[in-house]
Amino acid sequence: GHAASPLSPRPPPSPRSPQPQRNSSAAQAGAVIPPPTHLGMVELLLWSVLDGRHDLAQLLWRESDEPLRFALLASQLYTHLRRGSTAQHALVLEGYARDFESLAVDMIDLCSETVATRLLEGCPPRWQQNLLDLAVHGESKRFVAHRHCQKLIEDRWRGHNCGSGCVLHPDESPLRVLFRAL
Repeated sequence: GHAASPLSPRPPPSPRSPQPQRNSSAAQAGAVIPPPTHLGMVELLLWSVLDGRHDLAQLLWRESDEPLRFALLASQLYTHLRRGSTAQHALVLEGYARDFESLAVDMIDLCSETVATRLLEGCPPRWQQNLLDLAVHGESKRFVAHRHCQKLIEDRWRGHNCGSGCVLHPDESPLRVLFRAL
């Protein structure tokens, strides 16, 4: 298969999702009419950024149930949009991207290491990536440079991740490991 985009949410699991409706003429033909689709907060946030409605994007971010993820997504989308813009508009978009990434950095900075780990490594059912991977793949450099992210990246490098066959001792330096590999 192909790699999933970090901007593509999984459809939310719903045990009580509406059943497809059949109307009389469609039912006779065997056609199923899918339930209506409603835009969610993610779609509205992405649309507001794409449509240049920064004030609305900020409002949607404030009202979101995942403000850390929304801040990263908005920042990354503004950064991506910057690439095809005029020089003057690119500066505006860069400012918006920086503002949203700063919000993400400020939020993770308020967390204890335990809470940050849960937020960064947890993956709600709707999403295909955890926040740390979203930040790394989306090149959110200031966010990834945060001490909580760096701790998790170092832990991963040392083998403290699912499926790792070995774990490096905390006293083992990366330089010594590289010399041994040569």
